[in-house]
Amino acid sequence: MDVMTTVETGLVTAADWLASRIQHKPVKAPTGRGRGDEAHKAVVLLAAKDAADPAGWRLAGQRSAPTAARWLA
Repeated sequence: MDVMTTVETGLVTAADWLASRIQHKPVKAPTGRGRGDEAHKAVVLLAAKDAADPAGWRLAGQRSAPTAARWLA
């Protein structure tokens, strides 16, 4: 059990480290003025794509050894 915990911690830590260096920070949809203009629409679309990207590593959610290993692969 200790070995499994160590391996899982190592994989998740490696995925966190690598993601912090190769992924851009997720775009968040702005609120407030400009709701109808094209720039605002483009940012909202980009934020939705970022949230739905299955290839992105998440710092929250399922953070298990199999998930980290698949993402690292």
